[in-house]
Amino acid sequence: NTPCPGEIHGDTTVRDTINSEVTVLDPPYTKCEGCGEEALPTFDVSAYITVAQSVPPLIGDQEIDDLGNRLGPRKIDGDLSINDSNSNGDCELTITGPLYITGKLNVDNCNIYLDPSYGPAGEVVIVEEAISFRPGANIYKTSQDGYLLFSSLSTDGIGIKGGDESTKQAIFHNLEDTIVLDNLYPSTTIEGAVIGQSIEVRATFAFQFIQGINLSNSIPISPLSSSWRIIRGTYKIGQ
Repeated sequence: NTPCPGEIHGDTTVRDTINSEVTVLDPPYTKCEGCGEEALPTFDVSAYITVAQSVPPLIGDQEIDDLGNRLGPRKIDGDLSINDSNSNGDCELTITGPLYITGKLNVDNCNIYLDPSYGPAGEVVIVEEAISFRPGANIYKTSQDGYLLFSSLSTDGIGIKGGDESTKQAIFHNLEDTIVLDNLYPSTTIEGAVIGQSIEVRATFAFQFIQGINLSNSIPISPLSSSWRIIRGTYKIGQ
């Protein structure tokens, strides 16, 4: 990808160097190049899988394409597609417990909510293969800042891919693969966290760090700091 100008609004730590096309707004933020490697934040994947498997699984590929759907805890032996197949704007899913998907997760033009009963707590969606968020895939936190964490266990090249101007109030997590944020607009907001072995941003836009979000209250994930950190792998802005 060809580098293009970009800005980071937040404290920034990198193991190597920051591309000359990328500006860290310091002050007020700080940046550190050539810093030591740190462990990527992680969580107890097996504990959430155990809960998801505590009820009978859904066998085979599953599709959600209408209103009023609730799911979790549940294991899905196959792919899960959440999409507005009729293109009438009637597609939503409320997560009510951990999900464990042995195939792929595809979300297209549909709203995903964390059940309001979670309050400030969060929940986890674990996917063995790739996660794809296509245009119109909105993810919403609770009113008390409870976030959904989407974790891909993929090692095949791209673990999580998504972008466009839709709302993403979530945590994206992949320790073995690349997270690609593409088709982004100046109005795009990703509120939460992006944690990956490699993060690739295919757009010219600003990352805005929002002070006051404490994601560790939502998901027991450690270590997790309240700053923009490139602590292992690569970060690339391109188009």
